Amino acid sequence: MVIISSVLILLVAFTIPAFAETLVSVGTNAKSYKEGETIVISGTVSTVLPGTPITMQIFSEGNLVDIAQITVAADGSYSHTIIAQGPLWTKAGEYTIRASYGEGKIAETQFAFALKSGVTTTDIFEVDAGSYGTFDV
Repeated sequence: MVIISSVLILLVAFTIPAFAETLVSVGTNAKSYKEGETIVISGTVSTVLPGTPITMQIFSEGNLVDIAQITVAADGSYSHTIIAQGPLWTKAGEYTIRASYGEGKIAETQFAFALKSGVTTTDIFEVDAGSYGTFDV
């Protein structure tokens, strides 16, 4: 009976760490951004897996806009900076950042994105061309 109890204690002691949950967090330095602004993405992992990067993906309406692999520091922190612009940043609205780490460890956060205003103001000047009439410039 003592042997069985000892074996059970050893099994429990060595299997609990194998099931320890690795927690992942992700966040941004602001809740909304305009086209061309800098986005700082950061977070932590509770258990560092040496040589395993965070895979960061940004989505707009289910479409992949940006992707990166980020090195995790020894203390479990990570950070990544991107500029909110480029050919895939075409729609204003809510964007989702998904941070994946190891097998099945995922965290998500959202931010609002606005395009630069395409409206430009112009002044119209009338030019008198003599006998040819007037023209707006």
